[in-house]
Amino acid sequence: MYSFLILFLGAQPIITPNEGIKIVFETTRFENGKTTTWETTIMKLGKKLRIEETFPDSKKEVAPQIGEVIIWDGKECWLFTPLGKPQQIPPIRNGLEFLGFKGKEARPQVEEKGVKWDIDKANNVPLKKETSLGTTEYKDYTIIEGFGYFPSVIEKYSEGNLDMRTVVKNIDEEAELRGELFEPRKVLFSEKAKEEAKKYHFE
Repeated sequence: MYSFLILFLGAQPIITPNEGIKIVFETTRFENGKTTTWETTIMKLGKKLRIEETFPDSKKEVAPQIGEVIIWDGKECWLFTPLGKPQQIPPIRNGLEFLGFKGKEARPQVEEKGVKWDIDKANNVPLKKETSLGTTEYKDYTIIEGFGYFPSVIEKYSEGNLDMRTVVKNIDEEAELRGELFEPRKVLFSEKAKEEAKKYHFE
């Protein structure tokens, strides 16, 4: 989404085209009595998209280290990691797809074998998805221009136990986003991120 600030000075408008949307999610995995946490940031500028994901628990660092970057530049979609080579991947035009949520598209057009949906009929969005592997619940929906309906909380359960929770930490609908953030050839990782990648065998 572009947001334009127009101040009429004579016949010439002043336009600020770098105003987009920035959403920060925090995901916590619960496993064997331990918790692991990381952040996902989704940035949208016009039709372009950038997704950043930190290393597990790296938010405890003074400067969280980015372990993965995905860029959709309107034509191609690329995945970047600190030590690996850039990979072209299927398009992710809406960052929520990265979190496993497709909004109204999540409702199946035909019956899916082994999948049971609980749908909010008023808004036509999923509340719960059940499979043989477990249950996913979508809670506290909000509406963001450019994204539509999406849940503020996503929880995944298996055998009745909470395995993972993703929550929205912050939404900025007037974020100032530099154009270069959405240019694949300008993705760079810090030396600290490369060290973290070795620690987690993250390639």
